[in-house]
Amino acid sequence: MQKRNMVSVSFIIAVAMIFSSCSLSVNKNVIFNGNSENYGDTGGVKLPFSVNKEEITILTESDYSDLSDKIVIKELGERTGLVINVISVPSESLYDRIKVLLSSGTLPDIMCTPLSLSEINSLGMKGTFAPVNKFLSELPNFRRIYTGESAGENVFDKYSARDGNIYNFPKYNCRRESEEGMMYRADIFEKHNIPLWNNQETFYNALKKLKEIYPDCVPFIIKDNERILDKLSPGFGIDFPNVFYDSDSNMWCYSGTDIRFKAMLDFIRKLYQEKLINDNFLTTNEDIWKAKMLSDNSFVTYGNIRYMDLFCNQKQGDYDLQYASLPGNYKKVRKTPVVEIGPVVSANSNKLLSMKLLDYLLSPSGAELMTLGVLNKTYNYNNDDVKYLGFSLNEIVTTDMVEEKYGLFINGLFLTSDRRSPCYLYSEREEKAIEEVPKKEDIFGIRESSISMSPEDKERTEEILTNLSPKAYEFAKKYITSSNIDDLEFEKWIISANNYGAEEMIKIYNKY
Repeated sequence: MQKRNMVSVSFIIAVAMIFSSCSLSVNKNVIFNGNSENYGDTGGVKLPFSVNKEEITILTESDYSDLSDKIVIKELGERTGLVINVISVPSESLYDRIKVLLSSGTLPDIMCTPLSLSEINSLGMKGTFAPVNKFLSELPNFRRIYTGESAGENVFDKYSARDGNIYNFPKYNCRRESEEGMMYRADIFEKHNIPLWNNQETFYNALKKLKEIYPDCVPFIIKDNERILDKLSPGFGIDFPNVFYDSDSNMWCYSGTDIRFKAMLDFIRKLYQEKLINDNFLTTNEDIWKAKMLSDNSFVTYGNIRYMDLFCNQKQGDYDLQYASLPGNYKKVRKTPVVEIGPVVSANSNKLLSMKLLDYLLSPSGAELMTLGVLNKTYNYNNDDVKYLGFSLNEIVTTDMVEEKYGLFINGLFLTSDRRSPCYLYSEREEKAIEEVPKKEDIFGIRESSISMSPEDKERTEEILTNLSPKAYEFAKKYITSSNIDDLEFEKWIISANNYGAEEMIKIYNKY
């Protein structure tokens, strides 16, 4: 759900001047006296905080319509005193919709956005987005989580723009520790005595053997389009498309020009040429992927590990989908971040109301509402055993399912989690997968959180990486799918990437 068409930051900044006249005045209709309704631990937010039924419009990434009418969104409006209008846009259309909105001069109050941090900060400094830190006195949950000695992560170092402001409302502890990974049909491997791979060569050999046995099959099916490069890159010792700290050389490196990036591209290109992966891997959708994996057409994939149970329950019989390591020679994984870029708030007359809404969603009460819902309406529990209502007893319930049914887990309104949700529990099959995940010393991201650059260096590296990333993806796609590429093309790419600032970016990182 991350696909988007990239445009230059300069285009977005050009239209941002439309918003530069917006002020930071407080909406006089906001009240803070609350009522007697008990909504649990709100973290200090008094509910409702408006009596005038102002409408707050939220743009979110979702495949489901009519989210404003879902029970959870109605409840959120009742608690806050607001009218919540959710505009849902599919992931593949979200970036283009935001471009149109920026050009038109009319933005929703809150946006779940695929914009990069550099783009967000550039627009924020032009007056498009409201700076969260200017409202800290009204945001008790933001202060509790992100400021003071007990703060889990310094979001000011991580997300602030050159002017010192934070222009996104960070999400906290939203994901499971392990969510995705390689999966394989263990029943098929066992049936044909195919050894499970443990490096690049044995992965290739396993796919070749599957192709020999099932000539019409696609042994390894990919559905993540170009983002599969991100997912597979740790197995090749890099963290594409990012800058990463290489513990072997004790240096910061840019993945897009690293020799190991070429090794990954060469390997995927080999699989592509020998038809061991789907030839339309850049465009394969979820429905095609499911159909292939639920038949004897594909046997290895990458995806959310929850599908191990979902597929096995659906097929039953001998069908056995299990977790496996990445197809490279490195036992590396990408760290699941605790803090991530969150929604942005438009610098309009509703900015304080929007900030207070998001702050409530950071509270334990807000987490319960957006990930469990309303007791005895969307879920119930018995002896700490939580169940969503409206599903069969043994059904595996996913976040997509409860988003569609109740309005739970909506991007932009889901800012932290209630870990009692069944969506955070691991099945026996998933627990076994977690045991296979490499330990801390093999996780990318350990040093990134400790880096504190000067504002100028931070802005420059973000700008370079934002401009480089789409170019790196385009080069990778061309390299994998073209029939007349040779090693010289990679050397030309390195020269081009350095002209765009790759070498400069690494020099800045290695100062720290």
